[in-house]
Amino acid sequence: MKAAASTAGLISCVIVALNAAQPATTAKAAGSIRRLDGSTISIADAESFAKKTLEQAHVTGAQLAVLDRGQLVWSAAFGLRRVDPPLPMERTTTTWAASITKGVFGTYVTQLVERGEFALDTPLAAQLPKPIDAYDEYRESASVLANDPGWPTVTPRMLLAHTSGLGNLAMFAPDKKMRLHFKPGTAYTYSGDGLNLVQLAIEQKKGRPLDQLIQDRPGLLQGRTRRRRAELHDLLRAPSGLHDRVDQQR
Repeated sequence: MKAAASTAGLISCVIVALNAAQPATTAKAAGSIRRLDGSTISIADAESFAKKTLEQAHVTGAQLAVLDRGQLVWSAAFGLRRVDPPLPMERTTTTWAASITKGVFGTYVTQLVERGEFALDTPLAAQLPKPIDAYDEYRESASVLANDPGWPTVTPRMLLAHTSGLGNLAMFAPDKKMRLHFKPGTAYTYSGDGLNLVQLAIEQKKGRPLDQLIQDRPGLLQGRTRRRRAELHDLLRAPSGLHDRVDQQR
């Protein structure tokens, strides 16, 4: 989350794009893909459409995967994962997860709630052992937020639903400060900082960093090999340039 701060759409396919080229690698588990409306498209047509669309958008490299009822139907990689030196994108290339980790994190939080280990509707400030601006990482960025009368009313549910009033990331604000832009719970604004605050509360409560907590949670990483678990650990903690580091280890 914080290290791979904040979501790509996941309906019948997942697209992770980096910034047009020939497919690098392709895996075909079926001859056609079933669309949401029940119609089908051939793998060849899907590949042609993807290639054309990525070229038109000047996307340097992308990974695509289509799943149907939990089963992989088709996956492919296009273009480059790195321009200089030119390295092809592959289906196994580990890319920066960024906001895609929000889905994993949200699932983890709901599991905690179901087990009675975390409260969605208790204000976050009340779940922290000390004021938000007493934490070194938030001493400056939360100095305004800590004194806002609306802050004590902000709940994890609001933060997870992006209705807390917080902006996306304080790093983008002119003064680098987090602040509430509307009354908590009354509107929607996408906020990466919001989920980072929920992460802080959980780490304080559990006494361990998020990447360790998630790897220990049964089901979230079901079916992953030890190596893929290690890669997720790196994705959550230090996403920048991870794919290059993994390449060097191969």
